[in-house]
Amino acid sequence: MCGWCKNICSCCHCGLKCPSCSSCSCQCTCIPLLCPSEADRLKVEEVTAADYIHEKKKVVRPKIRQDTAIKAALRSFGGFLVGLFITTVYAFVVLFVKNYNLWFCLTTTATLGFFLSLGMAFSIRVRVTMLLMLPQIFSGQAKVIFLFLAFGLVLQGPTANIMENLQRSSKSMACGAQLALNQTKEMASKITKPLMRKLIRGAWAFIANIGDICNDELERPYIKCKKHFDEAKNNCLKVMSFMGFLCNIVDWISHLCGLAKIIVLLCIIPTYVQNFMRKNSNNPLLAAVRNFKDQFNYNMTVVHDYDVKMNSSHSYYQVATSIVKELKENLETFTEMLSMFSYSMVVVCVFTYIQALRYRRKYLMDINHDNIYMTREFIELDVMRAKQKRNTLLPLSSSEGYGFIRPGSCSLTKKEKKGYVFEIINVFRSFLVAALAVVVDYVFYWILDMVSQLMKGEVIARAPTIISLLINGTGYTEEIYESIASAFDVIQNSNITIHTKKCTVLPSEPNYLTYLLIGFMHGLAIFIAIFGVYMQRLRRYICAYYYPTRERMRICHLYNKLLTKRMYLEKSLFQSIRMNDADKGHTNILLILAAKFPCLFGWLANYLGASEKYCMACSQVCIGKLSEEYNSCSTFGCTAIYCPGCSKILNNTCTICMAPIACNDSEDEVV
Repeated sequence: MCGWCKNICSCCHCGLKCPSCSSCSCQCTCIPLLCPSEADRLKVEEVTAADYIHEKKKVVRPKIRQDTAIKAALRSFGGFLVGLFITTVYAFVVLFVKNYNLWFCLTTTATLGFFLSLGMAFSIRVRVTMLLMLPQIFSGQAKVIFLFLAFGLVLQGPTANIMENLQRSSKSMACGAQLALNQTKEMASKITKPLMRKLIRGAWAFIANIGDICNDELERPYIKCKKHFDEAKNNCLKVMSFMGFLCNIVDWISHLCGLAKIIVLLCIIPTYVQNFMRKNSNNPLLAAVRNFKDQFNYNMTVVHDYDVKMNSSHSYYQVATSIVKELKENLETFTEMLSMFSYSMVVVCVFTYIQALRYRRKYLMDINHDNIYMTREFIELDVMRAKQKRNTLLPLSSSEGYGFIRPGSCSLTKKEKKGYVFEIINVFRSFLVAALAVVVDYVFYWILDMVSQLMKGEVIARAPTIISLLINGTGYTEEIYESIASAFDVIQNSNITIHTKKCTVLPSEPNYLTYLLIGFMHGLAIFIAIFGVYMQRLRRYICAYYYPTRERMRICHLYNKLLTKRMYLEKSLFQSIRMNDADKGHTNILLILAAKFPCLFGWLANYLGASEKYCMACSQVCIGKLSEEYNSCSTFGCTAIYCPGCSKILNNTCTICMAPIACNDSEDEVV
């Protein structure tokens, strides 16, 4: 840079010759450190007016675009078709994807189609708003809405399906418990049926023949007595053949056996009972058998437990149904909240439209709203000023360009960087929660489906080994034990068939389209979190296309604001230098005290060796490699030094002694 005329020289490889010098062999000494460096420019603004000045470039003359009736008709017809297409997409989404009510879908679609098609055909305002809705979809608010919609789909899809499968599995378990109870009853019936049959048969035979049994048992002493006297008479006749008349005495004595026959009179009552039972055996017999059965059942503990369960007022299925009903009543509020998500699509469309209207209104009313872009028109304005030999604005310094950006740049502004990483992490966290719900839903369905496949057949239970019990003995007790043993034989030899088809669980299959929508919503949210800040820049381009006059006004306002700020920056630096000259611009508290009170703290600073170099204008501390770029004043005794940016703004002049600033290069050249 020329030290006197402050223009860029060709020897600095900056692309522009000094207009005051014909060549670099002039009397002006080039100071390369004062030339604009890469550190003084933003990456998005690595351009100067000189880069866009071409002598051979043809002058482009402005042309007036004339609108004809044919163009207007084609534009209106195209807008009408676009409106119908958007309405068709809306109807498809709300009817086949969101499964809205048919009448609601028809009403909203007809209303939207009427206003949207006519608005897109005849209103520029509606066209701009609808186009602004496209980049508005990629805004931070839209990302939150998409996550909200995805959460609603998770609640309506996987979560609701999990609840449905839980309800179906609970019903199947209740049916299985009822089936197990029925099979237990059947098994108990198979055990007790042969036993009771033999018991009843034996009891009936004993009661029906009680008279005969009594006569047989009580007549045995008389028969034995008569038998012994008959044997004695026969032996007597054999011994005393000629005196056989004496043996007749035995016959007279045998009448004493009649005393034993008196006991037979006791069998008159059983004989009467026997005859009475044979004549009237139906009702009393059944009552006696029931009484006997009740007594037997009372003595069997297991059967008594079954009686307690069978006497319950509700079955297992009824109990499970009542539990599910109670759960539904408790979750009724939650279910109503889920129903609110069903009409979220309409809310999203209305919210996006309102956001687009707000941006359009701010673009037209607030000239500073979203006015941070260094567009090509902005650079052309600076080129025009350079051709007119007026002060130019480009290139911007790092402090001036902070917060501004080129529309096509990959860099982010301070506002765009705010919460950028956190938003991406938040979307991934929501995605993991939704993925967990989807996995649980599908795994639960898969398990229930496997169970239902296994329960399609009938289960036949057989005894693994056959055990035979041999009962030895006589009497009525032996018959009872033998009947019990035969009951086990019946169970071992029979096959128990369980009809599991009645309790087969039919799982609710997941809606795979909902899975795709959940993935699409989260994928769109991730895309918005990463690239949404870039898509938001299209809003300015859309408004600039439809309102070119307003865009030129915004560009001129931004250019004038930056230019005015630069003009007042020099005045601010003079004030800063006067303030820094009072305390020497130090940032170390010891050096500040030493500058204000040299008698008290000067010796302490010298003793400790505290020293600090700083820019007299901006107080930027000179540290490390940056110290080589700092320039000191050429006046003997002046200790002021300046950073490259402040040197340029102050026109390479020290404001303390008003002398030129020297450059500390390798040749120790002084200006």
